[in-house]
Amino acid sequence: YYTPRPIVYFMIGEALAKALSRKVQSNIGDNEFMYDRLKYLFDYEDDYDDAVEIFEPDERINIICAIAELKIIDPAVGSGAFPMGALHRLTLALRRLDPDNTQWEAIQKQAARKKADAAFDIDEPSKREEELVEISEVFEHYRSSDFGRKLFLIQNSIFGVDKQAIAVQIAKLRFFISLIIEQDPLGDDIENNYGIKPLPNLETRFVIADTLRGLEQRVLTNGKSQDIIHDLRINRERYFLATNRDAKHSCRKIDKQKREELSIELQRVSGLSEGEADMIASWDPYDQNRRAQWFDMEYMFDVKDGFDIVIGNPPYAQVTKRTYSATQFPYSEGKDKGKQNLYKLFVEQSFNLCKLGGVGTMIVQSSLMCDESSAYTRKLLLNETSLEQVIEFPERAQSQEAQVFTSVKQGTCIYQFIKMEPESSQKIHISIGNDTHSITNLKFSSITREAILKLYPDLFCLPLIRTGSVNILEKLASHKSLQPLGNHIQSIRQGDLNLTSHKDLYSDIPSPVLLMRGKHVSRFVIDYGAVSDYCLSGYFEEKITQNMQNTFLICQQTMNMLATRRLHFVLTKRSPNNSFLWGNSVNKILLKNQSNSEAYLAILNSKLLDWIFRATSTNNHIQGYELKQLPISPISYPEREELSGLVANIIQAKAIDINADTSELEDKIDRLVYKLYQLTEEEIAVVEGSRRRNDR
Repeated sequence: YYTPRPIVYFMIGEALAKALSRKVQSNIGDNEFMYDRLKYLFDYEDDYDDAVEIFEPDERINIICAIAELKIIDPAVGSGAFPMGALHRLTLALRRLDPDNTQWEAIQKQAARKKADAAFDIDEPSKREEELVEISEVFEHYRSSDFGRKLFLIQNSIFGVDKQAIAVQIAKLRFFISLIIEQDPLGDDIENNYGIKPLPNLETRFVIADTLRGLEQRVLTNGKSQDIIHDLRINRERYFLATNRDAKHSCRKIDKQKREELSIELQRVSGLSEGEADMIASWDPYDQNRRAQWFDMEYMFDVKDGFDIVIGNPPYAQVTKRTYSATQFPYSEGKDKGKQNLYKLFVEQSFNLCKLGGVGTMIVQSSLMCDESSAYTRKLLLNETSLEQVIEFPERAQSQEAQVFTSVKQGTCIYQFIKMEPESSQKIHISIGNDTHSITNLKFSSITREAILKLYPDLFCLPLIRTGSVNILEKLASHKSLQPLGNHIQSIRQGDLNLTSHKDLYSDIPSPVLLMRGKHVSRFVIDYGAVSDYCLSGYFEEKITQNMQNTFLICQQTMNMLATRRLHFVLTKRSPNNSFLWGNSVNKILLKNQSNSEAYLAILNSKLLDWIFRATSTNNHIQGYELKQLPISPISYPEREELSGLVANIIQAKAIDINADTSELEDKIDRLVYKLYQLTEEEIAVVEGSRRRNDR
């Protein structure tokens, strides 16, 4: 699935500005001011070619140095859209900051001297100077060109991993082409390839591996193995810039020899079996059709402390729980409930691969925001990172052209965090209802981390908030008297029988036991006239008895995201003369105190509770865990009686005519509920205004 270019450019621009603003100190000590100027620097608009003028000379040098030190990885690189976007943005910034490459050349030579000191012995002066000569030739021939900028960014800053060999090949091809177009033939020098520089060997920058399977660190840190690995890294750096067949062949031969030595050493010191040692040592980065069954950023990329930016669009696919290590993924594999999805593992891996202070950002399913199955993945983001922003794209955009992924049905979202301990008062910026057009003009609402943890202590939801709605949610979070509906529930489950697996136990042949479904639930009343199925006698007797002896709150389990009201609740009364069962298309709730049933029915059918529910609903389903977290206000006896009376009048009117207009009675319920939750007139207007948008 190809990420649209506007999304790629936005994510890259934001990540680069955020990462560099943390590395480069503003002359006036204002981090946000530096961040805003960097965003301007990375903008492609021609009008912004004056970007260099908004930085002081020392700031420009510091930014160039920081760019040279950046390490960026896409752990599910695909065809390389994000690394390529990073290359283009960084090249643009360098062109604006250093038009003649003076600073960039000096930085590359300084880095080359350090590498040469580590790579070559003192008695090899010619090899020590080889890369310096190469750098000089690059900038001599391409003084004002992007070739030198791109070449050294690719060599030092940009990395990618993917399980699919063809994806990695395509990504490398794109980088080759990007370098080729920057070169111009020089004269008629046929012997020296018309001055065209050989392209770098990218096998050690884009690797075929399973990003989600790691190595135990002890495997690569014992005994002589570290010395062998050091030699391998040096050899692979030489290979990157090898310019002829003999040099490449020599590097590959040395690589193979060193890997054989490593296998022996891993068995001798680490106690690995021959097969385990060979699994590690047999990884050959030059074999473009063989995938490593593991990934290690230090061994493969010589990155020890993590990356400055982890970015991408990982796969969204369900996998069997415990497919990957719960030790490596303690949140998504060790704690998250329900089915496992690869995107959650990549969210956690983006945290694992980030260095302290680094930026993690990916576009994933919007189920990350609120679904129960991602609760502990969200806990990771909220408790162990400074979660900066979440940008939501609903399932359907305003137009087909604006849809983010035309072939992906579910909604998506972008998250961005900084790997650092969050502050208690931190604000998380959330933007909802976006598409590829609005990505350039986002509107954010901000909610405190503290409010999220109070409102959703078990699910850690990232609510879908609009302008003006944050005050209401934070007020609800501050109410000490509010309790989640789950505290008042004795049991909550889907209906009595499964409409698919129990299909042979019901039909349209009349029997004493009615079968009711979600479609028979309207707000406040059951549409008995639409019931056309019956259950076979002799089955589910215990449930039938429970239905006859108790009052249940029933809620439709599926309701369109665009429906005027999402929550449709009714009550089933105790009735010794009426046998019925519910299909699993409803949620069936038994309250601890059934005398409050009518008042709870009024509250749950109110506009306010529907509004609160929508803040954490990202799909058409209405799940039990979502209902259990709804905040319920204490109800005094007079309030309970007044709400119950209004409910009785609505039910009585609809018993005569199910389509009767009860809007006046429902408005009175809404006003009473607003009062219970202490909403101001301005806050009520926000809820009502939101409802009108849903109606449209």
